[in-house]
Amino acid sequence: MCTFALMKAKIMTMLLFVTYLSGMAQTTAAEPKDSVSTRGDSLEISLLTCEPHDEVYSMYGHTALLVRDESRHFSFTVNYGVFDFESSGFLWRFIKGETDYEMGVFTMKDFMSEYVKRGTGVIEQKLNLTPEERNRIYAAMVENYKAENRKYRYNFFYDNCTTRARNMLIDHLDGIVIWPEEALSGTDQPTWREMVHRYTASAPWTRFGIDLLLGVDADQSTTLTQRQFLPFQLLDDFNNVRIERDSAVVPLVTESRVILQNATGNTDVTKIVNGGDTSPLCGGPFTPFWCFTLLSVVIVALTWWEWRRGKVLWGMDALLMALTGIVGLIPTLMLFSEHPTVGKNLQILLFNPLPLLMLWPVVRSRRHGTGHLWWRVRAVMLVLFLLGALWQHYAEGLLVFGTALFIRCLMIQKKSDESREKTQDCKNKYEKSKKVRKKA
Repeated sequence: MCTFALMKAKIMTMLLFVTYLSGMAQTTAAEPKDSVSTRGDSLEISLLTCEPHDEVYSMYGHTALLVRDESRHFSFTVNYGVFDFESSGFLWRFIKGETDYEMGVFTMKDFMSEYVKRGTGVIEQKLNLTPEERNRIYAAMVENYKAENRKYRYNFFYDNCTTRARNMLIDHLDGIVIWPEEALSGTDQPTWREMVHRYTASAPWTRFGIDLLLGVDADQSTTLTQRQFLPFQLLDDFNNVRIERDSAVVPLVTESRVILQNATGNTDVTKIVNGGDTSPLCGGPFTPFWCFTLLSVVIVALTWWEWRRGKVLWGMDALLMALTGIVGLIPTLMLFSEHPTVGKNLQILLFNPLPLLMLWPVVRSRRHGTGHLWWRVRAVMLVLFLLGALWQHYAEGLLVFGTALFIRCLMIQKKSDESREKTQDCKNKYEKSKKVRKKA
């Protein structure tokens, strides 16, 4: 979400704006205090909201700020979604939650070209600011763009390109911000996970991957300002925000308009705001739910066949243990992440590296027809996993899959117990016959 690749072609543009902003800051500092409002009169500041796109990082949309300087016939965008994907260790740092994004400054032409190329729409909201507020916001941008202040530790929910743009505006207003009452007083507030689901309905495997990473904390209800990590949520809230200045209440947004239509020619802001992509899950039978359901049916069917025929399908156990163990590396790595909603993840009871550690001894015992403590331990873990669904929303299909694995654990344990009993009976009979022979 909210990302622009840091490309070498942009470096000269950014250097140009460093010079521009620094020069403007020095001019403002040198001016008498009374001329501050004059400088503010020449500035116009808007919030830009960009439509979602197919790429994972942009499927929630994007937010930026637009600054127009009428006196200099110049405009530029401030973008808090700049990162260098090719930097060393980027993916590992992202997993650990140690990704640093930075503030970038671009010409309006360069900024818009990204969305023209993608065919996505852009909406502008002109803001109702006083000259003093514009000056204050502008000065904060100059300070924020200094090399020592430009980078920040990105967090998808709490500190991203949208929340940074919002704070740049809200934190430098003189008046009292009045948020819409209905948004503040509602009792049925969506969770973090539900907010994300609104934008991933047409990408079931992306939704599955996100749900696999998110833990129980993602199922907590959100407040109004917390929900503003989503660009179109902020857009909608800004349309309804009022500012109280000197006993007068005025709207924060003076005009909202589409400055770039999407490829379809219909940028439907209302649809995006009221639920994002609410279309049914695409993918036909190849959604995670149906894939895991089919796999679960196969597991249960083969387990039943194995029970009836007295066979030992140790190869299937090896495959399932390898699968759950390898996938389990993902939630295990999340335990060491700084992301605030991934640490307490009950899905680790289903997917964890323990099956990889136990693979060889368990498969060996299965091949020799002997029991192993692993199946009891695994059954307990799966029971706890199934009970955990009362507190955490799992990735789709995993409850069915976990149930199938639990049934298989019960069958293997039952067969192991029966085998042990038969062995014990044979041993008892042998001992008994041995005693009879001694007496004879």
